[in-house]
Amino acid sequence: MPIHPLSKRSTPNKFQKVFLTIFYAVAWVTYMPLKLLVTFGSLSLATIISFIIDFGADARKPVLRSRYWLRSFGQALTGKLLCIGHGLIIKEVNPDARDKSAHVIVGNHCSYLDALVILDRSGGSAIVNQGMADFWFLRSLLRVSRAVVVQRPPLPTDSELVKRKRSETARAFGIEEQGSITQLMQKRVNERNNGVDWPQIIVFPEGTICNSETVLRFRTSAFALSGCKIQPFSLKYKTVFNLQWLTCGGLQAMFRSFLNPFGVIQIEWLPVQEKRVDQSAQEFADQVGGIIAENLHGQYTGYKNDDIGYFLGWKSKDKCTQEYLRDFEKLGTFADVKKKLGKGDKYELVHKDVDKLLKE
Repeated sequence: MPIHPLSKRSTPNKFQKVFLTIFYAVAWVTYMPLKLLVTFGSLSLATIISFIIDFGADARKPVLRSRYWLRSFGQALTGKLLCIGHGLIIKEVNPDARDKSAHVIVGNHCSYLDALVILDRSGGSAIVNQGMADFWFLRSLLRVSRAVVVQRPPLPTDSELVKRKRSETARAFGIEEQGSITQLMQKRVNERNNGVDWPQIIVFPEGTICNSETVLRFRTSAFALSGCKIQPFSLKYKTVFNLQWLTCGGLQAMFRSFLNPFGVIQIEWLPVQEKRVDQSAQEFADQVGGIIAENLHGQYTGYKNDDIGYFLGWKSKDKCTQEYLRDFEKLGTFADVKKKLGKGDKYELVHKDVDKLLKE
């Protein structure tokens, strides 16, 4: 049976649910308040440090060399404090294989906590949208890391508030002209090849979060770049509670991460890859995606993030890939699955239920 990219191995049985209820109650009055304090305290500290580092700097250029050490220290400190706040230890495999000359680093995406790993391992420039860049708690952190901000094209129907926000974001992040993600990254790559000291660009090419047993087909934006070296990495979570954000709500995923007492996130650096002259961007993306999936002992599929959007009810069925419809059309959407199984809003998709519905 194929493995659905949003399904978990299992959910707690009745006995485990009773135990977890008691455990959660104990956690709320013991270590969880401390974890929350450390997490939001470290984010506040990081915001202040980022503002100081970047004060008066030109966002169109990398952080000045004289301030670079403080930026690196601040990012590493933030990453470590946030990991402590979540009770997580980061284990780095093949650290000597980390190639700082690579323009882009790419990996599988299984949790919003993936960002902590990259922060702890010295950071880089993430690809973010307008909404994330506008979030005041993250703006200074994203700006000092020189995040690549992608703004949607303006529409005639945009309100004055939307226009003002676009203008403010463009000014804060030094956006002089807008383009596609590939165009924005290519500009960075070209300047880096000419000696400009831009940070590495961080990309999660699946475009969404899924379980580590299934890797979605990589989108091609980073793999269409010319003169670009790409280093893949894999992320594996070993925690008491499953921290993958799959079919549960965002708040539920966040609080589950705080309730988790401890765990290990493993990041493994894989060999640097470069596109051959005779390769298309999609062929190169599939090559790198296959390397990561093999390292995870998972399957690299033809499913795309549009398939996830359909299953969660965000997109229409005509956006789905033929591979996904071949394997999972019978499921319908997540709402259909819950209706067929007689489950409520708190239900999370698991392997055995997928298998059951596909066999009917």
